[in-house]
Amino acid sequence: MLMRCEGCGRMFDYEKQDGVCPGCGRFCAAPCADTSAQGGQGSAGAGQTAGAAPRQAGAAGPAAFLLLVLLWLCVMAGGFLLLRRQQNTLPERAAFASPVADEVSGGFLQGGRRVEITGAELLGSGYRAGLAEGSCLVRVGLRFGERGWRSGCGDLLYLQSGGCFYRAADGYTLGQVYPELAKTALEEDELQYTGAAEGWLYFVLPAPPQDAALYLEQAEGYGEERRVSGAAYCPLAFVPADTEGGGADA
Repeated sequence: MLMRCEGCGRMFDYEKQDGVCPGCGRFCAAPCADTSAQGGQGSAGAGQTAGAAPRQAGAAGPAAFLLLVLLWLCVMAGGFLLLRRQQNTLPERAAFASPVADEVSGGFLQGGRRVEITGAELLGSGYRAGLAEGSCLVRVGLRFGERGWRSGCGDLLYLQSGGCFYRAADGYTLGQVYPELAKTALEEDELQYTGAAEGWLYFVLPAPPQDAALYLEQAEGYGEERRVSGAAYCPLAFVPADTEGGGADA
């Protein structure tokens, strides 16, 4: 079933991609099912006895409620399972198709503005919902300065850990499991904006961070026209986050 991505507008096959846009990596909700058939069944059942109707209505109420509860539990438990699908290793990008990645300290100079790294934290055991055993949730704090308009900017940020590269969680998926963290979460496309911003990028890792660094992949264009021109990386030292989860503010 073809559908249009809510983020970048690209058309893709929903079933084959499991709802994840191949263009921008955004998870898109499935289109609503057609309820016309249900309406037809309701009309056909109008000839049932008046005494049977109240019993059926009473039975449908608890069943519908239980269905909604199960649906909610699936979303809560599966939110990060879906998210983890976006955190897969990216071996083809190990060198970012660039001859050399320049090491920087404290942040990057991107599109004429400063991107400052304000912190790197490992979240505690209170943030393990939906994660596989041994996995963890980490975050990197960023402060974006203002810059002038730059058309065709295709820069992306990746977290490197243990020789693998990971993309940041999108705010929508993060908010399904941890709404308090989503309030201060930055979106991956913040690099394309011109205004100042400050917040956290969240990443799901299969193990605690090891030899970690934040990579800025510099590129021009989008989709199939995107061309990588260079890369820079900033080593990170993660510290335990000063939050315990369970509704605490990030």
